[in-house]
Amino acid sequence: FCVLFENFIGFNIFNMLLMMVVAGLIAPINGFGIKSFELLFMAILSLAIYPFTFIGLKINRFEGLFLLLMYGGYLYKIWP
Repeated sequence: FCVLFENFIGFNIFNMLLMMVVAGLIAPINGFGIKSFELLFMAILSLAIYPFTFIGLKINRFEGLFLLLMYGGYLYKIWP
């Protein structure tokens, strides 16, 4: 099962990167719509989620509440 899961994830990452390279070769990709706050928030949230990977494959109530609060805070910040 583990090998199947790793192959599935690796293949999806490879396909996404390949499509981005092909699209970038056809037409330049710009990131003008992405704000620096969004990049910073995404990086901080990724680092905050990283310890959850060591706990297990199930998300408990505390982790779910944390993720929900982070999402709510993000929506509150970007809402016009």
